[in-house]
Amino acid sequence: MEKLYISLDEGDKARRFDKQDERLQQRSYSDVDEFLKQSLADVSACAQTRAGRATSNEPPRAHDAIFVDGARGTGKTAFLLNIKGAMSSEGFHFCSPIDPTLLEKNETFLNVIIAKLHDEVKRRPERRMGTDYHKALDGVSRAIATISDGETTQPGMDRILSHREGIGLIGSLDTYYAEVCNVLGKNAVVLAIDDIDMSFKDAFGVLDTIRRYLASPLIIPVVTGDFSLYRHLVSERFRRDLSGKRGVQETTFDSAHLAEEYLRKVLPTHRRTSLLTAPQLIEQHEIELRFGLKTAPLSTVLWFLKHLMYRQTNGVEGSHPDFLPQSTRGLVQRGGLRNSDRRTSGFPA
Repeated sequence: MEKLYISLDEGDKARRFDKQDERLQQRSYSDVDEFLKQSLADVSACAQTRAGRATSNEPPRAHDAIFVDGARGTGKTAFLLNIKGAMSSEGFHFCSPIDPTLLEKNETFLNVIIAKLHDEVKRRPERRMGTDYHKALDGVSRAIATISDGETTQPGMDRILSHREGIGLIGSLDTYYAEVCNVLGKNAVVLAIDDIDMSFKDAFGVLDTIRRYLASPLIIPVVTGDFSLYRHLVSERFRRDLSGKRGVQETTFDSAHLAEEYLRKVLPTHRRTSLLTAPQLIEQHEIELRFGLKTAPLSTVLWFLKHLMYRQTNGVEGSHPDFLPQSTRGLVQRGGLRNSDRRTSGFPA
């Protein structure tokens, strides 16, 4: 059985781990690594399509988002932070995670994505941004601005003509994504998006941005969240939108089924992985707690804390309730282990 370590040095703070044996979700890291290897074939096909673009004005489309399913506290943010170090796949640029819950009022998620990619490019001063890159960025900016202005009251043909650049937004994005990869010197960009489901107001808009504007083989979104909550949020959105339309009765549609099919398209089932809960980790791995240079088996620590908390009870009639947390966050926080003043005194020798 593989031995893994839970580091207590910084409590339950999500961070990057230099040691492989501190990355708890080994199975999901392996799944994502395999998904990225599969994506390389799509990137190659995209390059061939782009080379023959003279025969087609339609950029290649691929819904290849990777979804990491996990309940609260299972370590989704830490998982995203450690993807790069856990991957064997080469040719990808890994962005730091984007948190949609930090969206400002009236700010669109597409703008956040473009700003993120541009920031990643600027962080590589050794690779010069040429005229082609700036031209592509300007084209995307103008196309997005045109769409934003589409809510104007321009009548008839003037309003139609104002959308000329908006219609070409997908093509402009494809060109920009290609220039980003060119400047970064990578085949594709892995875009980490953390906990969309915690942004209740913006969750559907973020998912729809992924569906509409990140369907390029050159951008691979890695999305985390609780799938059951995603399903509920999307189902409620469909129910609310459809039930208010004239002639549409709530009994004539199944919002839950619509949500399931929508998520199947945005987050393909064959590119999903689920993080293990604490009991599953303990069942499949030998877990030890590490504090500085000191280690102790998790089972010993839990035994110690359980008997400390339920001392003077005999376990009869429910006096020893289930003690094992369901999440890794719960394991770290159990018994005040995150409090540095109590760690060493409560840590078995």
